[in-house]
Amino acid sequence: MYCLEPKINCCNQDMEDVTLTVLVLAYNHENSIRRTIESILEQKTKYKMEILIHDDASTDNTAQIIREYAEKYPDMIKPIFQKKNQYSKNIGIIKTFLYPKIKSKYWTLLEGDDYWCYDKKVEEAVDFLEKNKDYHCYATNTIYKYTNKTSTCLDEQRCFEKKFNPDISFENYYYLHTSSRIYRRIFPHNTPHDNRFGDTRLFLDYIAAGKVFCDKKCTSVYNSNGLGVWSSKTREEKKFTYVLNSYKNDKRLKYKYHNFFKSRLLYFEELECCVGRRAAWALYLTLLFFKQFQKKKA
Repeated sequence: MYCLEPKINCCNQDMEDVTLTVLVLAYNHENSIRRTIESILEQKTKYKMEILIHDDASTDNTAQIIREYAEKYPDMIKPIFQKKNQYSKNIGIIKTFLYPKIKSKYWTLLEGDDYWCYDKKVEEAVDFLEKNKDYHCYATNTIYKYTNKTSTCLDEQRCFEKKFNPDISFENYYYLHTSSRIYRRIFPHNTPHDNRFGDTRLFLDYIAAGKVFCDKKCTSVYNSNGLGVWSSKTREEKKFTYVLNSYKNDKRLKYKYHNFFKSRLLYFEELECCVGRRAAWALYLTLLFFKQFQKKKA
């Protein structure tokens, strides 16, 4: 049972000089949104925070729960309630409704069923970014909660089987979950992408723009319950999206990091040697489309 008593750590603040803006995406998260919000409020930090919560026309009690917190912390929590679902209209929620409202130096993003599990996360992340101006993103390990097991983001990538390097780059790449990242606001208001698999694209943009630091400690929790946009996809659908986005990102970044994208695709190198880069992508994507078609036909 959650109570709505004021927190002594980061609430009831003068919000004129907000250091960190937390964006929260909510849709039918009545069973988890309290934990998400509480994990932000429980941060022990000297830095001022603002929480922008976007409810995408939830059909359960999510909006009412958000209103309770917004009424209790009106200077800190700024809700946005949609009357009609925007995601179904293919509208980029972050790009359209949230990112343009950020005025702070740093920002971060949480889904309504994920949460922070370390109360000094903000303090340590912002301290690091304040002292190291050449770093644009501070990220950490994340606990992955599945229906039948628990793992971590870095363990699943076997990051500790070799000497660990905390500086993330295209040559030393680890995927770090969205809930773990705190970004320096370095892009214009029209840059961030929507939340349809845009988290990886955004992460790649930050790596391309400068330095990203990885802390091995777990500071956030990702719930993979099969109900999210990504977790609800089949293995083949995930594979296809992965390949398609790799192609788009490689092209968008003008093939500057082509070796990185190429090495992540099965048989791509062999295809490229035989037919060239553009034809290899075309053949690979055509093959995946054909497999998807055959699967649906069967």
